[in-house]
Amino acid sequence: MSEPATGPVGGIADTQLDETPLARARTTGQDLVAHLAEQQDATPESGLENFLGLLGAVAGFSTVYALVRRLDDGSLSLRAPDAMQVILPNGTKRYFGSFLNRRLAEQQISLFNLAAGTAKSLGAERFPDLPELFERVAQSATSADFGVPRLPDGIEIDTSPETMLTRYYSGCLPVLGRYGLHADDYFAACAFAVQRGIAMSKDRINPELSVRIVMECAVPMSKIDPRAVLADF
Repeated sequence: MSEPATGPVGGIADTQLDETPLARARTTGQDLVAHLAEQQDATPESGLENFLGLLGAVAGFSTVYALVRRLDDGSLSLRAPDAMQVILPNGTKRYFGSFLNRRLAEQQISLFNLAAGTAKSLGAERFPDLPELFERVAQSATSADFGVPRLPDGIEIDTSPETMLTRYYSGCLPVLGRYGLHADDYFAACAFAVQRGIAMSKDRINPELSVRIVMECAVPMSKIDPRAVLADF
């Protein structure tokens, strides 16, 4: 495991998150936590691990949701390193590239940096090995293991991340768009939601484990085709 980045790793010009959108993203994140907690009945009895997994899945999927919208409207092309598509023998599509990676982990305002920052403030010292995680997800893209979180013994998520998305993501869209946040920046709202989820779980789940759950669900869900989740995409 490795330390999280403590400062900017890449630029954020492509998201245009100035102070006003950033404030909207924070507020949206608060609303998203409340919405998902109500939908999932996120209590200790229902499993905070499941809630963290859901937050991670929604955050990861929001990156590919923005990517495919960009591809569809022509503002981004399928061209390395920004955006790459792999079509599996059964027709399933997977997406890769720096557009996703920046939002997941590489820029200052990213899912991992915000999640790890909160966890570190709560005493966490060790964090997921991101290169290993990204490589494992890429290698499993064609296998039955794709999207299955790899967690410590005794830690389980009852529902697969993709099933969580099918069940809950469409209901998240009105919340994510409530304050006029651009779809490119939905990931930021989700990252702020993850921060709140880690903080609210701190007395029951080690923050180091919380970050691992989030990222194990987020990274694979950033690769799936939105049309496999949203019937009206």
